[in-house]
Amino acid sequence: MRTLEDFIYESIEADNLLWMLDRWFDMHENEKQEFMEIIFLCQKDNNVNKVEEYVNQTKNLKINYKEFISFMMDEVNPPKEIDYIYQFKEILKLLIGNKSNKNKYIKK
Repeated sequence: MRTLEDFIYESIEADNLLWMLDRWFDMHENEKQEFMEIIFLCQKDNNVNKVEEYVNQTKNLKINYKEFISFMMDEVNPPKEIDYIYQFKEILKLLIGNKSNKNKYIKK
């Protein structure tokens, strides 16, 4: 059973993720549809393991996905040894697992 502290932390984390996505796509509208398509494909497959393949099939997102991940991680100077695809997968897992009514990025 989760503690109240864990529940509050997870709620803040989920809301922050949605807020960060909104901010990124405010500045990168041309990548939003590609991102939404990746989410749809991952939900359809019930798997995020093909994320790298899906990103490479995009026009705009494949150019900026490292900056996207750095932005989402809130890192101005990200570490040199970062696995961007792994981080992308983790973002998708959090997003797909967030069943909140506020989550406009997944299909229910």
